[in-house]
Amino acid sequence: RMVWIAAVVVLVVGLIISAAFALRLQRQFEAAAAKITEAEQRARSTRAAADRQIAESQQEAERRIVEANETALRAQMVSEVLAAPDLVRYGLSGGDSAPTARGQLLWSRSRGIVLSASRVPKAPSGSTYQLWLLTPSGATHAASTDADVEGRLSLATDKVPSVPRPVIGVALTMEPTSGGPVPSGPTVLSYLAPSNTDESGASISDQR
Repeated sequence: RMVWIAAVVVLVVGLIISAAFALRLQRQFEAAAAKITEAEQRARSTRAAADRQIAESQQEAERRIVEANETALRAQMVSEVLAAPDLVRYGLSGGDSAPTARGQLLWSRSRGIVLSASRVPKAPSGSTYQLWLLTPSGATHAASTDADVEGRLSLATDKVPSVPRPVIGVALTMEPTSGGPVPSGPTVLSYLAPSNTDESGASISDQR
């Protein structure tokens, strides 16, 4: 009988030790699984951050390439306008809505238009600046543009509108974004040639 009791005690002790060992193994397994899961999550987060950084770098590179191409194209158009045999320069003065604004228009019927200005307030939402070439028969829309936050405005285009002769003035007005057939908003920059000169500024009497 004592042998059986001893055997039962040994068996119970063995079961307790086995259960404790199994519980310890289970906890170690759970801890290892948690570490693996955490490592996988960190790896996914790292991959996602790397993918975002790569995408942002690609977008930035593409943006810089577009800007470089636009700058090169603008420089080429400016050079062609400056070299045009029919180049005309207009010094622009600020209007009532921007009295301190100043600008210059390079105008060539054969090559294009280049406009640069400073101290021009940025157009409010829903509005834009429209450039008009003025003739005795009316105003012809030439281009639309806007100033940056520092008040600088620049425009270069080789799309020359068909304008009847002579061009006697230039106006930059603020108009609704939808635009219109004639200038109707406040004048920001303008130039008006004297009545006795042609569009190049030469005296009409000198040409006779």
